[in-house]
Amino acid sequence: MKSFPPQLKAEVKFSTGSIVSVPEREWQALQPEAETVVGAIAVLCLSGNRDLDGEWILLDPARAFPSRKAGPITLQVSEFARIAERQKHLYSLRQALSAAWRPYLHAYLTLAIASRANLQDELSVRQRTGTLGELVCTDAVLDCDHLSHLREIVDAHGEGVAGGVFQDLFAYLLGYIGYASVVSNPIGVPDIMASGLIGGAPANLAEFTRGEIERIVKLCDKAGELDLARRLRERI
Repeated sequence: MKSFPPQLKAEVKFSTGSIVSVPEREWQALQPEAETVVGAIAVLCLSGNRDLDGEWILLDPARAFPSRKAGPITLQVSEFARIAERQKHLYSLRQALSAAWRPYLHAYLTLAIASRANLQDELSVRQRTGTLGELVCTDAVLDCDHLSHLREIVDAHGEGVAGGVFQDLFAYLLGYIGYASVVSNPIGVPDIMASGLIGGAPANLAEFTRGEIERIVKLCDKAGELDLARRLRERI
């Protein structure tokens, strides 16, 4: 299993329909300029698709469409997901995002509903201080509750502003799972830039079950590795 991309550039798309379209200017901004850089289109939808709604879909356009030179990328969400699933180099990142997304959203739901500006400020401060995981609980979030949380954000702000809220949440979700530097860009492209993996390759946590990580945390506590134990707790 591969680790996370050392540097990630992302364009975030939120849709309540069945089609995703990414303008040329946006996917061109995701082209990698070095081997350590990966570009990804991150799609979140609420379109009535039981299999795909509410989950982040990641697609690397440079690898999916290597011969494309111009024009928008327009796909059905289901086709987008099918292509993304074949991209094994993003597997670890997808797994980590999937495991963290529901409890993370639950933790910041009230802020996300109340104000995008306040949410940005809170997430930015917590990213800088390494405390993004303090509010995240370990309780399972049911499918119906997770989708309800997303709809509450859309109902509060409308689809357009909600898309910006989801961009900010996704950006700092990357920080929560292991990127030290996260920039969410409300103007221009790309939407998000993330780099500086904490602890080398945090994606390897996706290889362990919650129970296994909890046992590792207990061993760290017994050995006096309290800082490491704290960092692991933030990811379960």
